[in-house]
Amino acid sequence: MDLQNGRIDIVLSDTALLADIMKKEPNIEFIGEKVINEKYFGRGVGIALNKSNKALQERLNQGLKAIKEKGEYQKIYDKWMKK
Repeated sequence: MDLQNGRIDIVLSDTALLADIMKKEPNIEFIGEKVINEKYFGRGVGIALNKSNKALQERLNQGLKAIKEKGEYQKIYDKWMKK
């Protein structure tokens, strides 16, 4: 898998597919919150990244925290998820 081999940094996919990949690849993990509005994503979308890439994980977590603190996350959620 390209994520495991370092050719890509992030995978955005449905939760079921990512969960299956994680069973086979112990160095891959979910980060952030699960998107659960079935209207848009079925069972959800997650972000997977190589566990060894702590810098990327930290940057993603910081970005999510920043948009939540500014209220942007809720605006995005309300615009795209509450329809």
